Amino acid sequence: MNKIGIFQGRLSKSHENKIQSFPFDTWELEFELANKIGFELIEWIIGDEIDNNPLFNLKNKDKINRLKRISKIDINHICLDYLMNLSFLEKETRKIFLYIFNNIVDNFQIKNIELPMLGKSRITKNNMKEYIAFFKEIDVLLIQKNNINILIETDLKPQDISLFINNFKSKRILINYDTGNSIMWGYKEEIELNTYGDMIGSVHIKDCTKRDYSVPLGNGDVNFNNVLKLLYKKNYKYDFILQPARNGNDFMNSKNNYNFFKKKCDESFK
Repeated sequence: MNKIGIFQGRLSKSHENKIQSFPFDTWELEFELANKIGFELIEWIIGDEIDNNPLFNLKNKDKINRLKRISKIDINHICLDYLMNLSFLEKETRKIFLYIFNNIVDNFQIKNIELPMLGKSRITKNNMKEYIAFFKEIDVLLIQKNNINILIETDLKPQDISLFINNFKSKRILINYDTGNSIMWGYKEEIELNTYGDMIGSVHIKDCTKRDYSVPLGNGDVNFNNVLKLLYKKNYKYDFILQPARNGNDFMNSKNNYNFFKKKCDESFK
């Protein structure tokens, strides 16, 4: 059963007009709001203010677990959003990742670590070999740990994505597919999902046009029905995380987006 979640911060007022950032003032309230709408998950964001993020303080463990239990909202995913501003090829950035991997994942029962390999951490032809070598080290850890997936978000071409992922033996290094980004990058869902659809471990639900990075769900060029049907053919079994454009009232916007996407799922996953 595919669960539907929401990206952390979308249920709160935007901070400094950023499209996404950790909601320091309202992160606890978001559990209750997510439950009221019908979501089952929150994807936790670790942004630039890393040290202040509640996951980095074990004193918050009981509080977070209590919020999860009361609201019936899980945290199956964390997104290392800071990677877009800090190169993953730098030693100190990797240290942060390994701390998360070795400590936070178990303490907070995280199942998926999403890595936005974009911005300063972008995978390119020039650094591909270095990234493959690094992820092979992680691959060994994943085989030993056997309870977590690494989800890579990348703008590589579909065939290059397939070749990249095939380097790893654990089958736990997978792709985070973003419906809106694919539109922005000019990719076709049929080619993408037929090429690496069985390598996808999570899907971010966003709508875009080639001109506008993020627009309300249903107002862009994403063919959600076709995407969902292609995923269904690939026996997609993982989660959907809504990461839509901000559009006025945060709660009502999120509720409308949930209803829109839930209807698409009901139509396509029959």
